[in-house]
Order: sequence, then C-alpha cells, then structure tokens
Amino acid sequence: MYICTPLDPLFVLLPRLFPAAAADAINRFLPVEDLFEEITTGAEGDWELVAKSQVAERRLAAVCESVDIGDEKAYKPSWEKLMNILDGKCVRMAKGGLPATMEEGFVRKPLTRPELEIRGVKKEDKDREMGGGGNTEAAVGVLPAPPDSQATRPRLSEASQEVTDLLRIRVASEFISNNYLSVSVAEALSDCLQKSHDFTPLDNYLAELVKIRQEAAAVRFHDHQIKRSHECEEEMVDRKRKRKKEEEETGGKKKKSVSRATRELQKVDKTGMPTITAFFGKK
Repeated sequence: MYICTPLDPLFVLLPRLFPAAAADAINRFLPVEDLFEEITTGAEGDWELVAKSQVAERRLAAVCESVDIGDEKAYKPSWEKLMNILDGKCVRMAKGGLPATMEEGFVRKPLTRPELEIRGVKKEDKDREMGGGGNTEAAVGVLPAPPDSQATRPRLSEASQEVTDLLRIRVASEFISNNYLSVSVAEALSDCLQKSHDFTPLDNYLAELVKIRQEAAAVRFHDHQIKRSHECEEEMVDRKRKRKKEEEETGGKKKKSVSRATRELQKVDKTGMPTITAFFGKK
C-alpha cells in the first residue's frame, strides 16, 4: 500500500469495526486475533497488511473496551472511545491552524466582515444652474442612505480567537468526515462535537455576518440606483445647456419648419403680382 503521508490505520479499520448496519456490529469481546479475523473476513484490499502492522493492535485498543482473559486481552468496539479519539483529532488539527489553503478558504473568508461605507452622493442644484449665469455656483446636497443600513447600527467587531478556533474545529471535523468516515460515524461525530463544544458564539457571529452582507448588498443596489439617477440628470442638464447655447448663437431665433409646397411657392416669380394684403384693403 503506497501513501504520500502517514496514515492512522484506525481509519482503515473503522468501516468494519463500526459498520452502518446494526446487524453487522460487533457486540462481544474477542481476542485480538479473532477480532482481526472478524473484521477482515471477506474484505478486499490491504486489510491483512494493516492487521499485521505493529500499530494496528495499539490503535485498535484506543477505540475498544478491553478485558483480560487469562494471559491475553479481549476487545469490543466502543462508540464512546471512538468519539473521544475523533474529537481529539479535530481539536489537534485545528490547534496549530489549518493548512494555508483551508485556512484562507474556510476560516478567514467566511469570518471576514464586509467593508460597508455609506457615502453621500453629491447632487447639483440643476434648476439654479440653468436659471443663472455662467458664474452661478452649484448648490450641493447629499442624498440620504437607506434608513436600515449599517450606518444606524453598531459596527461588528473582528472575530475573536474563540470564534476562530471553533470554526477551525468545525472545518476539521467536516474534512475528516468527508474523507475518512462513513456516514453513520460522521453523524455521530457531529453530535459529539455539539455536546463537547459550545458553538453558540460562532453561530451568532456567522448569523450577524449574514445580516451585514444582506445590508451591504442592499446599500450597493441603492447607490447604483442613485448613480443612475444622477447620470440621467446630468445628461438632461447637458442637453438643456447645449440647446440654450445654440439659441444664443442664432440670436434666439428658431428655424421654422417649411413644407415642400411653401418652398416651391417661394421659387415662383412674383414680379407684378399684388400681395395678398392688397385684396383686403379699403375700396
């Protein structure tokens, strides 16, 4: 059996020592040879190699109750001792900090508080700018932030060491469960950790982070709407300013639209023809 890192043979023995089906459970004390024969019978893989390893019996004893039968010991799997071993593994794995990638992806990022800055949006007084001269200064106003934003609530402090350690334990248990444990053993470990560790501070902190992230998303949407409204108003002001400038350049006279018939009539030679007002004069 080729492995990259040291492997606790206990993880190889667990599926047969603690089977999912209650009918397959080992509920009696057996000498170590008989116990190994019980769990390796009909099994495929490297069970025999693991059973003959020097540490196998020592790791077996760590998760089994034992009694002395003459000159030898007999063992029976114990769920209580197994949970103590797995709980200890989770705590030791979390104690010195998880591997860098796990620490970054499953501890630091989930505990990072979103930086939420409520910024007022400047808005020019367009009516004054349009009504005054070129030297008219724009009045500045500030559009209010949403009333339910983080600006009205106390700032959430950074995660405490207790909260960080609790999350590391939870991540370590999930990693071990997903990679080394059967579903039944993983569920038992989860229940054991809930009893042996108080995860309330962690759960409260994560719940508060969820609320803050929701508020941050609402504020970003609010700011986006304000920005769009501000841009639309600026476009309207630019169009009015451009139209006013054109009117000033043409002396305030607007070009009137002329129909095609009128243009054709203007081309006709009117020499000697009376004007239309001549027909309405006094006779």
